[in-house]
Amino acid sequence: MSRIALRTENELALDPLASAVRQRRGGHLLRMDRLMLHSPIFTRGWNDFSRMLTGGLSLPDRLSQFVMCVVGAANGVDYQLLSHAPRFLAAGGSRAQLDALADMPAVLEDQRLFDRQERAAARLALEMTHDIHVSDGVFAAAHDAFPSAETLVDLVGLIAAYNMVSRFVAAFGISAENGRL
Repeated sequence: MSRIALRTENELALDPLASAVRQRRGGHLLRMDRLMLHSPIFTRGWNDFSRMLTGGLSLPDRLSQFVMCVVGAANGVDYQLLSHAPRFLAAGGSRAQLDALADMPAVLEDQRLFDRQERAAARLALEMTHDIHVSDGVFAAAHDAFPSAETLVDLVGLIAAYNMVSRFVAAFGISAENGRL
């Protein structure tokens, strides 16, 4: 359920902004979109920003989707995790990796399931999510794993953006129902 009513598909059938969001989403609207569409200016900005986050960054798609899942898991936002898990799997991630997110400290040490970049990205995401401030050691490990300044900026920006998504979804009480978003 949601704390405010979601806009209905019928209401949005001819809405050009809803059509633009549908196009980015591959033909459908998520519950988050149907809530966000109460604010056209916010939706327009978010749609453009989201398009860049999911297709314009220097990060490989698998790593981007992994980070989105880590942030959702760290914030306890199942909606976000359910939204990005299929994309992570489609990009080459494994079910075992997704299942491991239930024990985040183990993720940070598991060299069998997670490579050096995934562990560094997860550690960075956890510090940014839980502590906001990133320790010198965690930043140095992330910089070592991602030596390109562009990639490091993209990674930090993606983590920050998906913390915003978690907070938006959680504040409005948008939940997945019966596996549907």
